[in-house]
Amino acid sequence: MIRHALFAFTLLCAVRTAAAQSDSVPPRVWVNAFTEGATFCLILSRDGSAHFSAGFLTYNPLRWRYDSLTGTLMLSVPRLTARSVAQFRNGAGGWTWVFDTLTKTATYDLNADPRIWWAGWFLYPLTSLDSAGRAGVRRECKVSASFESPAPNKRLKLTGAHK
Repeated sequence: MIRHALFAFTLLCAVRTAAAQSDSVPPRVWVNAFTEGATFCLILSRDGSAHFSAGFLTYNPLRWRYDSLTGTLMLSVPRLTARSVAQFRNGAGGWTWVFDTLTKTATYDLNADPRIWWAGWFLYPLTSLDSAGRAGVRRECKVSASFESPAPNKRLKLTGAHK
């Protein structure tokens, strides 16, 4: 009896792990789309490092972690100044994202809100843009198509400026 239960448990865990791995990486390129300002990108590298391209360069480099079971993205920004820490602390969005002032880490619940707030701007997954928009962002931020997530997120239907 114990053997059968253990075997069933092993099978169930393997299925859960396989399902979690299919969406185990967040979108790798985030962009301040749908704004009137200049385009800038946040690029998440496979090694856990991240950097801004075409804007917010003083924050580089960053570190990121992702929990695929909860859809939580954590961005650690060691180069935040005291003034920026205060801005992030005041801008923290309650249940959709929080900011830890000691570790200088912003934690985003991407299941609750698929955007990242960054110093007054909203960043959206590159995959939320249409093909022409993605091509333009790749040119402006000097990002190759290989940085797009393997499984594109749901396309967002957003218009207007967001800041």
